[in-house]
Amino acid sequence: EYAEANMALDSERWIAIWDENAVKLPPGGLPVVGRDAIYARKVAGNAEDASLDIDIVMKIMNEEFEVAGDWAWCRGTYTYDVTPKAGGDTTSKEGKYMTILHKQPDGSWKIYRDIYNANP
Repeated sequence: EYAEANMALDSERWIAIWDENAVKLPPGGLPVVGRDAIYARKVAGNAEDASLDIDIVMKIMNEEFEVAGDWAWCRGTYTYDVTPKAGGDTTSKEGKYMTILHKQPDGSWKIYRDIYNANP
């Protein structure tokens, strides 16, 4: 869902998978604390991406996943490819991530902490 919503530039769909008390730890930046702040950052980023008229292909590959009661964590890798819709070269990134999930009262799982960075 994270990748699908990202590729669709759908901020509403994307933020729905985040816990109210989430913290996003972006590379080279300060922590983004709370769902509202994470959402505001995502809306701004999606607006910028939409103005660039690009196609995004994101793939997430889970390599480890563990559940302990109401908490879970996963670790893996991702690829992120951006291609101008008008044609041209694709820019590619790959990296790794670690995500902690928290089980919600309704039984769903939401992102509680998320950290990621690109490989050199």
